[in-house]
Amino acid sequence: GAASDAVVTLSSLANSNPDLHLTTAILYFQIGNLEAADKQAEQAERYYSSRLSANPSDIDTRFNLAKALVFRQLEQQAVQSLSDGFKLTGDKRFLDAGGEALVAWANRIAKKEHDSPQSLTQRMELLIRATQIAPSNEVVAEALTQIAIDCAEDSNQQVASLRQALLRGVSPSNMHFITGTVELLRGDVEQAEMHLQLAAKDNENLPGLLNNMAVALYQRTPPDLEKALTLANAALEKLPNHPYIRETRGQIFVRLKRFDEAISELESALRVPALAKKVHSGLAIADDGIGQKELAESHLQTAEGLS
Repeated sequence: GAASDAVVTLSSLANSNPDLHLTTAILYFQIGNLEAADKQAEQAERYYSSRLSANPSDIDTRFNLAKALVFRQLEQQAVQSLSDGFKLTGDKRFLDAGGEALVAWANRIAKKEHDSPQSLTQRMELLIRATQIAPSNEVVAEALTQIAIDCAEDSNQQVASLRQALLRGVSPSNMHFITGTVELLRGDVEQAEMHLQLAAKDNENLPGLLNNMAVALYQRTPPDLEKALTLANAALEKLPNHPYIRETRGQIFVRLKRFDEAISELESALRVPALAKKVHSGLAIADDGIGQKELAESHLQTAEGLS
């Protein structure tokens, strides 16, 4: 846990072992020293570029160079290097990595300016490229779903056109996954379940899909709580402690009247502001169920105060 001490040691060792520059950069970033992080990443980039010049077919070196480039927000260069690696070696891992580099680029844009038409169009253009490079990659599929959610209500014509282009460019299963998730958020549980079930035929192990299907099943009339719980459990096996999935499982436990388990799950999701209203509403029911009336009322008031 002594990250500041560790990074000093790593920085010193990196002078004689350049492979440690990237690890050191990541640690500097984690402790908030962004200037030192960038310097270490730049040294890593120079080191791996030099090694790759000597041996362009070295797969590990090319992957490490791409990591350093993405860390330095030079995603376009990373994608080009990975594309070159695929042409040289035929190793399809380069395609997946290229798609994920484009996702990282889109995520960086989202952090700066989440929902403006310009941001949405830039992100969709990158993700359309990602689907062309790595159409079956799970990270790309999750990013496609998120962008579809983010732009679902946007009326900008360019955004609407790109959204349609994005959906045309993905596999049928991913198209159903994205459409089902958007319908779920719009409250059309019947349409959501139909699309998610179609998506599950080819993508049954995708954590986001498993979670969204679980949501659809516990919200339907009548709900299928046991099947929803099975899907949520399977999603958590793939993404342990993911707050969105734990919130889903917590809401299922509320409906199963397993209130102690519901409280544990829902409290773990409180760290995500976007989930706060639903979490506090669920906690109000669960606390009332175990006789904690005052705490239940407090959660209810908090939920009502959130937009």
